[in-house]
Amino acid sequence: MRSQRAAQTQLASAPMSLAESAKFFGAETARYRSIAKSIKLQPQYAGLMSPARPPEGARITVQSTEVT
Repeated sequence: MRSQRAAQTQLASAPMSLAESAKFFGAETARYRSIAKSIKLQPQYAGLMSPARPPEGARITVQSTEVT
């Protein structure tokens, strides 16, 4: 599998400890937050699945699904 990925230039990352992965994840999160802030990215409200509170007066529709 590694050789197939390498042929597609999709190399696997080296294994990391829990502390290293937490540091890496924190740095990547900060990087993407900085990018989002620089382009003034705003959330798009898609209904109740969004964790953020929708703006005042936003229309929210809920679709029910029946489970049998």
